[in-house]
Amino acid sequence: MPVIVCPEGCECGRHRPRTAEQRARAAANLSTWNRTPEARARSSARITARITAAPLVGPANPRWSGDEVGKQGAHDRVKALRGPASDRLCVECGHPADHWSLTTRPPGTWSPNPEDYDPRCASCHKLFDNEWCSREED
Repeated sequence: MPVIVCPEGCECGRHRPRTAEQRARAAANLSTWNRTPEARARSSARITARITAAPLVGPANPRWSGDEVGKQGAHDRVKALRGPASDRLCVECGHPADHWSLTTRPPGTWSPNPEDYDPRCASCHKLFDNEWCSREED
């Protein structure tokens, strides 16, 4: 039966016990952790490349859903391709825009095409949606 030793070297029983063999393996692994400078540089370069790589957008992204995009995805797509609506003026009144407003479909739906959205301030967006709804009732 191997001798059980606390990782801290004490016999308090509070720490997860390890066998003497496990402690020897852990000590051997620590010695390989301090690698050569060249190995550390290669590892650092791989990590930096992964962090700074351009994000995969559009069909190049493996999670791309094409025209099956949901409402949030459609709005994220518009913002990614055309920027935030707050950078533009409302197409109705010329005040700073608050929202991207869908112009080709009834309110409550969305389009995968970013060109189907216009920048509108909140009040014009609400008026536009209400006007669209009243057109459908006629």
